[in-house]
Amino acid sequence: MIHINLLPVQDVETAPVRRKEFVIAGVILCLALFAIARLHMIQSRQIGTARAQLMDIEAEMEEIRKKTRDIQELIRRQDRLVQRLQAITSLTSPQRRSASVRILDDLSQSTPDLLWLTHFSEAKGTAQIQGEAVDNQTIATFARNLSLSPYFEQVEIRETVQEQRGGLREEAGQVKKFLIEALIPAYSQEGIREAGV
Repeated sequence: MIHINLLPVQDVETAPVRRKEFVIAGVILCLALFAIARLHMIQSRQIGTARAQLMDIEAEMEEIRKKTRDIQELIRRQDRLVQRLQAITSLTSPQRRSASVRILDDLSQSTPDLLWLTHFSEAKGTAQIQGEAVDNQTIATFARNLSLSPYFEQVEIRETVQEQRGGLREEAGQVKKFLIEALIPAYSQEGIREAGV
């Protein structure tokens, strides 16, 4: 069989060279694709490892946050217990007991003639004193005497009411009932120190 080459002479001579170039280009392309695939696999593995590490770190952080919340709750409980302990200590301290005696002694010494105390109560450093007197002047004298005491502050007459007293002839007459409020700073530690108890 006869082969006729219709290609120009140059093309015939360059055809094997082109085939070689295509083969080389194909090999280079395959190597490049292999390198890219290998790099992708390495990066995918690194990303998977990094994600797993990130999940571990987030789990550890959540555990640390939980422990921190627990610690903060324990600190709050400890602070409350310390405050309660301080309150109990201050209430049962010898200074507090001696302050109570001195307060009642001062109250007794501040009471003028013709004035009778019927009720005394203290809550959170505020005293309420109720009683009876023959007139408003006696009540005012009592309030002034209390305000001069180192154990009473901000003494205020809250209420006075005139009442008819019945009974025997000597007891018959009008009396003034009163309510006085005052702060007792001696029931705080600073007040105890200032009063020299």
